[in-house]
This record gives sequence, C-alpha cells and structure tokens, in this order.
Amino acid sequence: VLRRQIIQDGTDVSQDSTTDSSTKKSNFMQQVTFHQSFSYEEFIEGIKVNPTENGTGVTYDVEPGIFQVFCIHAQKDDKNNYVMIIDEINRGNIAKIFGELITIIEKDKRDDHVTLAYSREEFAVPENVLIIGTMNTADQSLTHLDAALKRRFTMMELFPEPEKVLRHEKVGDIDLTELLRKVNDKLIEHKFRDGQIGHSYFMVDDKPLTKISDLQMVFAHDIIPLLRDYFYDDETKI
Repeated sequence: VLRRQIIQDGTDVSQDSTTDSSTKKSNFMQQVTFHQSFSYEEFIEGIKVNPTENGTGVTYDVEPGIFQVFCIHAQKDDKNNYVMIIDEINRGNIAKIFGELITIIEKDKRDDHVTLAYSREEFAVPENVLIIGTMNTADQSLTHLDAALKRRFTMMELFPEPEKVLRHEKVGDIDLTELLRKVNDKLIEHKFRDGQIGHSYFMVDDKPLTKISDLQMVFAHDIIPLLRDYFYDDETKI
C-alpha cells in the first residue's frame, strides 16, 4: 500500500521544509541519513538565523526540523500512513537527535505529548507515522544501538538472498547464486555472520554480471580486499 501511494504521488511533503542533499521526500515517505554532525536542531526544531527584510540585521527564529514538519503533515492526513526512513541510524547520536521525543516514539506512547525544548510547544508523534531505521552491523567502526533504544524498535535482520536476485544466472559455467552462497557459507563458518557479502557485488545496472572479466575485477578489487581485511591475522583462511 505504501509503495503504491509513493508511486502515485511524488510531490514534496512540505513546500517550506528545508533539507540537504541527503534527504529524499515524497508525500508519504521521507528519507534522511544520520551522521556524526546531525543534530536535534535539524531533525526536531532549532533556532535559525535569518536576515531581516531590509538586510541590515538578522533575526533568531525557532523553526521546525525535518521530522517535526513530517509529523505535522501526517497529523493532518490520518487516513494514510507516513514512513520516515532513517538510513545509517547508528551513525548519529540518537538520544541527542531525538531529544525528548525518544520517550514518545514507542507505539504505545503515540499521541502522548511532550514539551519541545526551543518553542515550548506541545508536540506528539502521530500513530500513522512509521519510523524505519537501517544500519549495517558489519561496520565495526560504528556503535550498535544500546538496549534502551533497541526496545523502541522491532529489530529485523536482512541477510543476502542471492536466489531471489541473481536467480542462478551464469557467467560462463559459474552460477552466481551458488558462488555467493558458498562464499557466505565460509564466512559464517569463520564466525563472520554479520560480514556476509551482498548480491550487489555481482550486479551491474540492476542486472547480474554476464562477463567473466567483470567477475574477475569484482574479486580482484572488491571481494579479495574485503576478505583480507576480515582475515588480516590469518590470510590462509582466504
């Protein structure tokens, strides 16, 4: 249903919302990428400096952030579901970015009100706003969500499913589905369950590879270096 809504209407969520190039929007879905510098002021609300009309000075105005604008729009249209996708959710300081909203994003606390830090206005997250956060557990440089935050989200693991995408396409005599499955079976055997290789390595323009030279390049410049990083202490495992 959500996919159909997004396809039918691809206009902006709000004409006056401000986002950077990391944010993609439609009427029913908005995507934002968390990073180390992402803040409460950008996501919920903050004080923004604006020039005066005569250009001789500046004003300090409290302006809503990406998530607040999205929630206000959803609240006015309770017949539809709205999805906020937060990519790389574990790259940002979640407690700092969500602020007081961390207590009301749980599904049993929707429509409960909190007082926002800057505007001092009452605010609630509508029931029809769904929050999806994605994170790559293979990236060991990032911290995982702590237990207090994990319980606010339903956790779903997504592992490579080569048979659904590669569909046993072959490069010469090499079955790409079986090749990827064998590599990942070995990674699991060597305790690298979270480091399994995805099908995108074996695809070009959303289609499986067809040339042996392309497959050789993938192994030489992508897969082998990744395995070397995994098994830097014992390259015999490669």
